[in-house]
Amino acid sequence: MNTWKTGILLGALVLSFNTGCSDDDEPAGTGGASSSGGAAGSAGSGGAAGSAGSGGAAGSAGSGGAAGSAGSGGAAGSAGSGGAAGSAGSAGSAGAGGQGGAAGGTGGASSGPANPTSIAVVTAVSGVAERLLVAGTDFATTTEIATVDPVAKTVLGRASIADGDAVPAASGGLGFALERTADQVDVLGADGSITATIDVTASPTGSATNQQKAYVTLYGRDHLAVLDLTEHSVQKRVDLSSFAVAGDGDGSVDADSLVIDRAGNRAYMSLGRIDRSTITAPDYKLACPNAKSLIIALDTTTDALVGAPIELELVNPTSVALDLANARLIVTAAGCYEAGGAARSHAGVELVDLTTGATTVRWQPAADDFVSGLLHLGGNRVLLNRFDPSFTEHWTLWDLTGAGPGDALIGVPTKPAFDGADGLFGVGSAASGGGAVPTVVSYALATKASDTLVSQPWTSDSLSAAGTALVR
Repeated sequence: MNTWKTGILLGALVLSFNTGCSDDDEPAGTGGASSSGGAAGSAGSGGAAGSAGSGGAAGSAGSGGAAGSAGSGGAAGSAGSGGAAGSAGSAGSAGAGGQGGAAGGTGGASSGPANPTSIAVVTAVSGVAERLLVAGTDFATTTEIATVDPVAKTVLGRASIADGDAVPAASGGLGFALERTADQVDVLGADGSITATIDVTASPTGSATNQQKAYVTLYGRDHLAVLDLTEHSVQKRVDLSSFAVAGDGDGSVDADSLVIDRAGNRAYMSLGRIDRSTITAPDYKLACPNAKSLIIALDTTTDALVGAPIELELVNPTSVALDLANARLIVTAAGCYEAGGAARSHAGVELVDLTTGATTVRWQPAADDFVSGLLHLGGNRVLLNRFDPSFTEHWTLWDLTGAGPGDALIGVPTKPAFDGADGLFGVGSAASGGGAVPTVVSYALATKASDTLVSQPWTSDSLSAAGTALVR
C-alpha cells in the first residue's frame, strides 16, 4: 500500500502531493498529501515463480514473483532467488519457469505496481459543472469516491473501487480515480459512476489518431503512458529510460508530478531519480542519490520530449505547481539523508524559471520537517503542507516574496483542495451518537471558518480520507 500514513510512520520519505491532483494550468483543487510510489520501497510479490534462469548471465532483479526467463543456449532456468538483483539473462530457447521464490524484499520497481500518480488531459472539456471528488479508504482493499455538488450540498453518486490505494484526480474538466496498486485509471462521470477503466500497463494500440489525449505518470516504470480517452486505451508510451541512473536499486526514474500548459503546448513532470531500495530497517531513511532530480518537458502536439532536462538542487520532489503568471514551476521536495547524517537535507521549496531553466532554492526547513507539498493559490500565494518530526501536520499560508512560511493555520480540513477563489474543500468530522462521522466541508482562508456541505459522504463511516479533487 502506498498510503501517506505508511510513509510517514515508517519515515520512508517518498511521499508525494499528487493525491487528488488537478494538473491544469489554472490553480484548481489539489488534494492533500499522499504517498507516491509507496513507502519504504515496494516488496516483491512473494510466492510466484522465481526470477531469471541461471542458464546464462545472472537473472533480472528478483521480485519473488517474476517468471523465470529463458536460459542462454536453451538450458532450463533454475529457481529465482526471490529478490536477488542481477542483469538480464541472454536470450536462447525457452528455459523452464523458475520455481516459486521467496518474497522479494525491496524488489525492483519494474516488477511491482506501475503506480499511476498523476494525469493531465491535453484538451479541456468546456461547460462542466463544478463537482468535488472525495475519496475514503479502508487502507486494505477498498476505496470509495463520492462525487459532491458543492453548491447544492448533495452527493451526486458514489463509486466503489477494489483498490485500497486509489486516489481521485481532476484535469481538463474530467474526473478520474487512479488505482495505484491495481494499475488502472477509472474515468468518472458527472454522476460519480465509473464510465470506463483503462489498464495503464496494457500494450499500446499504436493508433495514429487520438481525439482526447491524456498523459499518466507511472512512478514504478520508466515511461509515460499516453491514454486515448475516446477509445479507453493506452495509445503509446513515451520512453524515459534515458534518465535512468546506473545502480538505482528500485529500477525506476520515479516519474511523479505532472502539470500542463495547454496554451503553450507543454507538459512538465518531475523525475525523482531516488533509490527507494535504500529505505531499510531500522530507520527507514532515504539515502541521498548520486544523480539530480529533474524537471522534463513534453510537446503535447507531438508527445516528444523537448529541451534539456532541468536539474533541481533539492531532492525527491513531492509536488509541482505551474505558475503561468510568473512563467515558473513551484516545486516542493522531501529531501534525503547523507551517509551518516542524522538530519534530512535537500528539502524545501524550489522555483524553476521556465524561460531560462534557472532554479532557485526559495526555502528550506530549519527543523527535520517533511515537506509534503503545496497548493498554489495564484501568483505568489501558496499554502504549504509539512509534517514536523512528531508527525504533526501543518498548513501554512505563504507569500513567496516574503521571508518564509509563517504560523500554521488552525482548522484546515483533511486532504484539502483549493476552490479557485479564496477557500478550500476537504474532509472534516462531526459528533454523532457519542462518536464522530466524516463530513465534507468548505473552509474560508480569510476567516478560518468551516461550513459543512455533506455529512457521511461514504456508505461506511469507518473509511479514512484518501484525497480530494475539484473537477471544473
